[in-house]
Amino acid sequence: MMIMLVTLGSTSPDVSTANSEYVGGNVCKQCHEQQFAAWRGSHHDSAMQIASTGTVLGDFNNATFDHYGTTSRFYTKDGRYYVNAEGVDGELSDFEIKYTFGIDPLQQYLIEFEDGRLQALSIAWDTRPVEQGGQKWFHLYPDEEIGYDDPLHWTGPNQNWNFMCAECHSTNLKRNYDKSSNTYNTTWSEINVSCEACHGPGSMHVQWAQDGSQQTGGSGLAVDLKRIGTWTLNQGMGIAENSSPPSSIQIETCARCHARRIILSEEYQ
Repeated sequence: MMIMLVTLGSTSPDVSTANSEYVGGNVCKQCHEQQFAAWRGSHHDSAMQIASTGTVLGDFNNATFDHYGTTSRFYTKDGRYYVNAEGVDGELSDFEIKYTFGIDPLQQYLIEFEDGRLQALSIAWDTRPVEQGGQKWFHLYPDEEIGYDDPLHWTGPNQNWNFMCAECHSTNLKRNYDKSSNTYNTTWSEINVSCEACHGPGSMHVQWAQDGSQQTGGSGLAVDLKRIGTWTLNQGMGIAENSSPPSSIQIETCARCHARRIILSEEYQ
């Protein structure tokens, strides 16, 4: 059997932007108010959020869900969100929901463990309207009995946020996996997919805007999408659409997440 590795080459920053740093979307907003307003509330903005009354869409009013004889219960306590579910040892335990993950057509929930791992619960909330069959809990593997020792169990490696999902839902994410202790200390500059997730770190762009200097390779951005055609802001999706045929820059910027692939090393992402 032949295994082929395909690398989506990251758009290598020009020399002029190699030392640029992340500044945050609120800095971008100062000059790009229209774009920021369109992004706010979009799928990118809601890709990952801290669990709160304003972000959790699922029914946590003591709702229950049964999957192959195991009943999970979703509830709140002292303003926080919890699930009583089968843990890594096969026993029912209480787990606090730390983050929401995604928003449409489903929302998953992340649980934090002491070793730095965030695990995605296999029971998700269908966010579609009732008339479309939504507004209910469902299991990601409805026709499979997933035991606690199965890699597909929500506590297993195939449901691990740090390795499987993280880099596409947050900005400037670093896994920071420590092999010697088998732990994670994953960090991000912004919890969701903000401006710099696509355009690259913006400190040199800010400098360019402030002093008006012309830099090689665009306006101080590692990924200057203006070089590949005319863009129109799509208010519904919160992102811009290009009227020109897709270019390698556009594909390598978007397909890093919007494709069936996995990052094997942070060095080459």
